[in-house]
Amino acid sequence: MSNSDRPIPLRLSSTLPGMEFSVVDTHFRQVTRGLGSVDTHVPPGIYRIEMRAGPRVETCLVSLEPGPGYVDQGIQFAFPAAAPLDGTSTSLEAHQEAAIRASQQLTDGGDGVPRNALSRGRPSTSRSG
Repeated sequence: MSNSDRPIPLRLSSTLPGMEFSVVDTHFRQVTRGLGSVDTHVPPGIYRIEMRAGPRVETCLVSLEPGPGYVDQGIQFAFPAAAPLDGTSTSLEAHQEAAIRASQQLTDGGDGVPRNALSRGRPSTSRSG
């Protein structure tokens, strides 16, 4: 096998465990995919890397030639989410604090009696068979 035919390392990872990766070759064939990371070896060539988190999708083209390969770790980008979660484009500190306070009030109204989101502030009751 000549040096130009040797598989080249391709390593991608994200700080977001739910980020989806897809790698497509010049023949439009998906060569690999992964959730949170991709660690593979591919022949030299041009590849399209698709990264998806929530409804947001980003793509890039990489040209892989014989050598050390392509490594990109810690990939992240903000995406919208229904809840004010860290790392999302809808995250604001004031919203997070309000969500935390509301969650604490739902689970403990201050009187030590557990509550749940469906009880609308009334103490939880458990029914046994």
